[in-house]
Amino acid sequence: MLTTPGSYAAWASWLGAFARGEDLPNHHLSPVDERLGPHMQERLLQRVAAAFEARARTWNETLRRHLAAGVARDPAELGALLVAARGRLQPLRELTTNSRLPAEVQQRLHNALSEMISGAQENLEHSVRRQPHGAERLLAVARENSLAGALTSPRMPTHHTQPPPAVGRRVIL
Repeated sequence: MLTTPGSYAAWASWLGAFARGEDLPNHHLSPVDERLGPHMQERLLQRVAAAFEARARTWNETLRRHLAAGVARDPAELGALLVAARGRLQPLRELTTNSRLPAEVQQRLHNALSEMISGAQENLEHSVRRQPHGAERLLAVARENSLAGALTSPRMPTHHTQPPPAVGRRVIL
């Protein structure tokens, strides 16, 4: 029984949803290895990179939009914004540690995520330094709630690696 075309289709579908910002379960995905064949594996890895880039671009645009709305002027709002931004990085982080991907791909994705986060943190700190009032406090909040925490925080269990709970009626006697 050949499962390769089904494996590719499952990955392609999941990656499409991931790129659009949907966080679907991934327990059904097969390893991306030589069993796919070299051409299909290469095409699939290109899709992985494209989905990662799309999701990262969306994350960056969302952060910029929130910062442009003036949130960076209030320390409490800035802190909340950064906590939420770190949370939105978790799906990207999980992709960088997906054991179904080859180790070298995981490492490249991790490096790309690290660079993106570092650049975003630097831009954020530069932006808050230019605030006319309270720049020191804002800078302290930006550093206390560093985006880099998304790379080092303990992995939280999510529905991504576990099957969804059964849905149905519960009978109570």
